[in-house]
Amino acid sequence: MNKYLVICYLIFSSNFTSAQDATVKTFVPNGDPIVRIFANVHSGLTETDPSKAFEVRRAYLGYKYRLSEHFTTEIKVDIGSPEEISEFARLRRYAYFKTAALYWEKEKWTIRGGIIDTEHYRRQEKYWKHRYIYRSFQDEHRFGPKADLGTTVIFAPFKSLAFDASVMNGEGYQNLQNDNAFKYSGAVSYFPFSRMQLRVYYDFIDQKVWQSTLSTFAAYRYRKITAGAEYNLKGNRDFEQDHNQTGLSFYMSYDITERFELFGRYDRLSSNTPSGYTQPWNLVDDGSAIIAGIQFQPIEQVKLALNYQDWVPFAANMGNLSYIFINLEIDL
Repeated sequence: MNKYLVICYLIFSSNFTSAQDATVKTFVPNGDPIVRIFANVHSGLTETDPSKAFEVRRAYLGYKYRLSEHFTTEIKVDIGSPEEISEFARLRRYAYFKTAALYWEKEKWTIRGGIIDTEHYRRQEKYWKHRYIYRSFQDEHRFGPKADLGTTVIFAPFKSLAFDASVMNGEGYQNLQNDNAFKYSGAVSYFPFSRMQLRVYYDFIDQKVWQSTLSTFAAYRYRKITAGAEYNLKGNRDFEQDHNQTGLSFYMSYDITERFELFGRYDRLSSNTPSGYTQPWNLVDDGSAIIAGIQFQPIEQVKLALNYQDWVPFAANMGNLSYIFINLEIDL
């Protein structure tokens, strides 16, 4: 009798162990290529700039590889104009490392190091959703680099709360460190419910003059509507005492159908009038922007948008810049 019991036990144990082995998933390293292209054709509508052109503004090429359950590495090259400040700069094309990083994630912690995207920009662009048409406010007006060399630590103790802190080069991903100062930043993100995010961000660089950026951000997503609002304050811009800038940005999109979407945005950039000045120190660049259009997404990897873009300068002697754009994004 004992012999039969032993045999039954061995058979049961063998089946149980086999079932356990079948449910245990062994991690297999894997990766994906990164291909992202921004292109457009546009026409100016005013005498200030009546230009018409086809453009390929930007191309990202790279690879993301998951080394283990917790480690991922990514490398990405940015081919475009690093300083899109003037039309002449856009005629040149350069290749830069946009990303060259190692990521570690486990439970409530995330650590990124190397040339990495700025966490604040990542969150804002997620809700704006139309980077291929127009950059986010801080990126467009150079309140800070979108990507930089350094380290970011993210801690999310609860689903409703997350903290992130960074130590960065401060010069951006196109430039090497050329001083002895780093940029330090910290932020808190609060999710009162799953569809809404509230965020406060602050950074500073301590040189002879303390340069800082304060940004507050609110975003909402529910069914067919996505909306966001930002307030940005740049203190002592370019390390010039009392040279400050403020900026507002509001944007919204509405999904008409699965493939069609309406979107709009309003920006306002202004500078202060320091003591001894008779007008704002950066009046030549102050103004407001309006963007509105419709997006068509025939397949997941392709977006097309017909849109109107208007820049209204605050300086009385400068004319409006108005354009009609057809923008294209390919994201594989």
